[in-house]
Amino acid sequence: MSTARVDFTRGAAERIAAVVRQVEGGNRDGAPLTFGKVQPEAGKRVRYVQWSGEWPANSTSTIEFVDSSITAVAKNTFAGVNVGQGWAALHRGTWHLVSANLALQPDYVALEQQVLGKDSGGIIQWFSITTCATATSSP
Repeated sequence: MSTARVDFTRGAAERIAAVVRQVEGGNRDGAPLTFGKVQPEAGKRVRYVQWSGEWPANSTSTIEFVDSSITAVAKNTFAGVNVGQGWAALHRGTWHLVSANLALQPDYVALEQQVLGKDSGGIIQWFSITTCATATSSP
């Protein structure tokens, strides 16, 4: 237990004194003041998940929590993605995709320089900077 001195401002001391006087003058038969343990909200609010099939932006899909195999419906406001894994967060009772493991998206090659773009359906995918059909050389 600390033996350090506690200093109060005059205003704080006056507020404490007023409360003490109120309690001392009140009903002595009432229940004593108790301090309960505050429990955190039940459940995890950010979870690692997986999904199957394409999941366009601004749509919902069934996600599976990787650590429990339980499923839920989530909204994708991140980007159109293909089959993959990523992080979802619970906000006001709705799960939202907040990030995806980009290495699981189509055409990812670990040892190649690539750019991340989207296909004609709005689903993100990797493009090779050396074989891109729209690449042009600079003069």
